[in-house]
Amino acid sequence: MSTQRLRLDAQHRELLLKQVYRLTLVLLLIGLVVALLYFQAGIIGSIVAGLLVVGVGDLARQRGQHRLARSLLLNFLLIFITALALMGEGSNDGALFLVFPVTVFAGLMLSRKHYWRYSLSLFAAAVFVGYAESRGYVVPVSGALPAVQLWTDLFIMLVAFAANTMLIDFALNGVGSFLLKVRDELEQETLNWHKAAMTDALTGLLNRRGFMEHAEWQLHRARLDSAQIAVLMFDLDHFKKINDSHGHAVGDEVLQEMGRRLRNHLRANDASGRMGGEEFCALLNGVSARDAELIASRFCQSLAQTPMVTTAGHLAMTVSIGVYTGRAGDLNLQAMIQRADHALYVAKSGGRNQVVNAENASSPDFRRSGSL
Repeated sequence: MSTQRLRLDAQHRELLLKQVYRLTLVLLLIGLVVALLYFQAGIIGSIVAGLLVVGVGDLARQRGQHRLARSLLLNFLLIFITALALMGEGSNDGALFLVFPVTVFAGLMLSRKHYWRYSLSLFAAAVFVGYAESRGYVVPVSGALPAVQLWTDLFIMLVAFAANTMLIDFALNGVGSFLLKVRDELEQETLNWHKAAMTDALTGLLNRRGFMEHAEWQLHRARLDSAQIAVLMFDLDHFKKINDSHGHAVGDEVLQEMGRRLRNHLRANDASGRMGGEEFCALLNGVSARDAELIASRFCQSLAQTPMVTTAGHLAMTVSIGVYTGRAGDLNLQAMIQRADHALYVAKSGGRNQVVNAENASSPDFRRSGSL
């Protein structure tokens, strides 16, 4: 069964590395204080050497050389565990106590290949310690252990260490795969909730909040390219009569059809959304004033010429559109929407079923593009 390895991302690996370095430095400083109290010159020298290695590794970590920092720390821990076992006077309890957390740390920091390479090095050190002790190289014994007992001890050590390593590997792969799956599902659920919060449930377009966020992003892109931008405000004419004559259910069908036609009419990357009620808005990136008016006029004409099919029959609908065009960076998004909204007001008060450009909206004899 294929598994996905549980491994920290770069940010969390760096944070874990920092914490383990701090913990290692604290433990070494405590050991140095104890060694000074007991005047153990050999141990003092070893701990000072360890502090130098760990200090160099921590400096490499702070400079962003994380690979070197990981290598120095893991190799130091390997030597430290070996030395701890050798100095244990026949007892490996201290070394065995550190093997498990250090192996877990290695598994989280390294790839699976390097993890097993490190684990084999740790096992080889453990075998060396066991062999040295059994031969009396560390702790004087009356005589060497019998060969059967020596190989039996080594075999037990091999099985125990292999079980320990495989258990951690299983947790990082088998259990880790499950945890990552749960994490991915939670992230997807979060994305779905975010999408739902940004989408108008009735029309499938962006809601006001979602439109403003998408439009701000499009406006930022347009500013980088010094591109033209166009904001179109749409309002269905006499929509209240639909609700009053046929009911809100039919009114919802009209709004749904409006959303579908708007999606089909605009480009896929254009920001479009329902601002509330029967009012819609679109932001078009990289279009000229002439093209923006042309797009709006075609939509206005298409909607008027093609009745909407509803449960109440074919309903003839028209739309009024206000258009603002300008260079990205001239105005902020809210100001652009206000200009387009003012042009929309002029279009509705001037007879509806037409497109009005914001540049002409303040003129008494404004230009009516697409007027029917």
